Amino acid sequence: MNGNGKIFVCGDLHGGFEDTLKLSRKKWLEQDNLTKDDVVIQLGDFGYIWYHDLHQKYKKDQNTLKDLSNKKFTLCFVDGNHENFELLYSYPEVDMFGSKVREVYPGIYWLQRGHIYTINGKTFFVMGGAKSNANQKEGNFSGKGRNKKLKKQKTWWAEELPSQEELELGRNNLIQLNWNVDYVVSHTCPTEIIKSIYHQTGICNLDRLNDPISLYFDEIEDNLIFKEWHFGHHHCDLEIKTDFGNFLCHYKNTPYEL
Repeated sequence: MNGNGKIFVCGDLHGGFEDTLKLSRKKWLEQDNLTKDDVVIQLGDFGYIWYHDLHQKYKKDQNTLKDLSNKKFTLCFVDGNHENFELLYSYPEVDMFGSKVREVYPGIYWLQRGHIYTINGKTFFVMGGAKSNANQKEGNFSGKGRNKKLKKQKTWWAEELPSQEELELGRNNLIQLNWNVDYVVSHTCPTEIIKSIYHQTGICNLDRLNDPISLYFDEIEDNLIFKEWHFGHHHCDLEIKTDFGNFLCHYKNTPYEL
């Protein structure tokens, strides 16, 4: 990449057809003018690294990844809480954007927790993950009939919450840059922003105020100098301006250019 490309962000995809339409040519015609130097950063709950290779839906995921790989832009994503972390951590690390990413498919990269990347001349602090709702249980499986044993599929992984090592990596990397980056990209956001979402929309799940990642972000926010903080998870499209900086939640809208 030559550093002159554009950068976009977009909200949750959930491994589903409807949410992926925001990346379709019909919805987002601008992509026709992009190149692989241009980067789209998806903000968690990517969801297409989900089914294991014996599951009946595995090939569907692979076909979608192939379609996304063939887009004119480069696709990166932050992890959310609805991801198959067992699979994500199995992909190889490669050097990119001044740090380590995991290449999950040609031209599709997972931006890892706690890392700081330089993408087209802009610095990005990345911290994925979030706490699932209480009714999201470990060990839920799908698949019926005589092939059930081959098809069964976990739907929850404890790794949805970053480890202490990943959180500490984030702090240390920010210290090295004197707590100054251009952008933060994450899946969820600080607790005060969650409260603002609730007050403006009335639809936010206040249980998310106890999310350990949001509490971690409270600490980060107190020290960090940044231009904008972009996130998903809360299923709305909303901008919140604070004394710290601008926070933008993304969901249904087409990719937003930074």
